[in-house]
Amino acid sequence: PRRLLHLSDLHMIPRQRDKQRWVRDLARLEPDAVVVTGDFLADRHAVPYALEALAPLGQFPGMFVLGSNDYYAPTSINPLKYFSGPSASLRPSPVLPWGDLVAGLRSFGWLDLSNRNESLLLGDLSVALRGVDDPHIMLDRYEDVAGPFPTADLRVGVVHAPYLRVLNALTDDGADLVIAGHTHGGQLCLPGGHALVTNCDLPRSM
Repeated sequence: PRRLLHLSDLHMIPRQRDKQRWVRDLARLEPDAVVVTGDFLADRHAVPYALEALAPLGQFPGMFVLGSNDYYAPTSINPLKYFSGPSASLRPSPVLPWGDLVAGLRSFGWLDLSNRNESLLLGDLSVALRGVDDPHIMLDRYEDVAGPFPTADLRVGVVHAPYLRVLNALTDDGADLVIAGHTHGGQLCLPGGHALVTNCDLPRSM
């Protein structure tokens, strides 16, 4: 058995001290590897706070992809607009210092899986890794990584927004496990975790 710690959609802002303490405390779980599926940030000043919170987890092998809110600052939105379709929009230039975030995560030794294939050895378990940049804002380039996964004990796909075009490509190429974030369990939910919308084309039942 191997224990993977999956984090996603932290949407960190500097004043969220309780959230930062909670993330730091996760190191006590002693995971075999850490997977973070994007949207680390929600403020242009949040990079050092996000990295400080994640630093105790940096002692473990890790991997990550970015999400749209690592590139662009989030804006207020009427949640009912999610019923009209996904909220994706392309903007002319990045407004958040995502390069500083990536540099900090790489300094932990974590693997950047944005449109990349990588491999990892967890003890005697060989893991083939494949990721794409965020499909929600059309940054995924699956053609750059496409093809059957190499031989490994475990084949893992990593993506921020679980759009079907990426999920289907990963599974068709042999992924045993696909790890994603973005949906927040349903951008709008009924009690009991019943998603009304997912802000992508993932079926609500998933």
